[in-house]
Amino acid sequence: MLRVKKNNLTPHIYKDSRGWVANPIEKSVLPSKEFGHIHIVSIEPNALRGNHYHNIHNEWAIIFGGKYLFAWFDREEDKVIKEIVEEDSFVIYEIPLTVPHVFKNIDQKTVYLMAYYDHEFDSKNPDMIRYNLI
Repeated sequence: MLRVKKNNLTPHIYKDSRGWVANPIEKSVLPSKEFGHIHIVSIEPNALRGNHYHNIHNEWAIIFGGKYLFAWFDREEDKVIKEIVEEDSFVIYEIPLTVPHVFKNIDQKTVYLMAYYDHEFDSKNPDMIRYNLI
């Protein structure tokens, strides 16, 4: 089944007077026990990241620092699903290969996306097939 999974990270967030820490990806949940690729990007207000899908790798993504819109194409329902996520929500999305997806910053400040791919990243073949959702 090629569906986006949403996992609540709130029980795995540890807070103190300095701020918070999250351990969003456990090796035990990954399909491959080999290390893939982690990247962190900023998303400026009203900017998009994504509008693509991947043929080679699955992706786990978390956004933090502000409010954002996450949209993906659900092939089983044959429609685009959009979800607004508030700044204080701690969720990680597991995005299977071939599922088009996009993140949009709908806040007034920069937000950040951290993603894990289950395969190494190849800058000569980045495995990002354009698919405009929004």
